[in-house]
Amino acid sequence: MATYAEQPIRMDGRRIAGLIAQAGSFATTWAFIAALDMPPLIGFGVALGIEIVLYYGKKLAFEQGADSIGWVAVALDTLLNAGGLWPITKRFSATPTWIMLAEALGLQAQMSSVAALIIALVLGFILSALPHRLLRK
Repeated sequence: MATYAEQPIRMDGRRIAGLIAQAGSFATTWAFIAALDMPPLIGFGVALGIEIVLYYGKKLAFEQGADSIGWVAVALDTLLNAGGLWPITKRFSATPTWIMLAEALGLQAQMSSVAALIIALVLGFILSALPHRLLRK
């Protein structure tokens, strides 16, 4: 019988989606760190280190459930991701989807900062949680 280490890694659509979600989480963390005006290579390393620590911290929440340190890691990663997404979500009011919603529901044409914040936080949480859900065996 082959041990776990000897078993081949199967790549399917779910795992590929999980890796893409993890790359998105890293990219938003890197965007957050880049806003601190660090040299690019140092910022990349800091973002990578933070993302690795947070990934293993979040495993405590998603695989052990009630671990408070794990949920703190989820919250921090959500905020870092939302911070990296913030410049993008502020521009959502120019998208056809927002224009459609604004016209159909009688909303302001320009998205408010609160709406952009909520969208950034929701997307930040999704980028925080999704890799763990998709990469599980």
